[in-house]
Amino acid sequence: QLLFANAVGLSRSYISNIERRESSPTARVLFDIARQLDIPLSEIIKKAEDRAANRDTSWIAKKGKRGGS
Repeated sequence: QLLFANAVGLSRSYISNIERRESSPTARVLFDIARQLDIPLSEIIKKAEDRAANRDTSWIAKKGKRGGS
């Protein structure tokens, strides 16, 4: 993580925060990360979109039904 952070020009703690979804990187940071990983930025965005689309939110409806019983 430290080597990668240094290569991208960011702190290790910031990379860790991104990984834990505690920080939202700017487009510039995402571009730098993609460049360092040698992948297109669109691939990072696509994976984020896929993850968001597949997020299971069924528990929200169930919680609401339980609360009304």
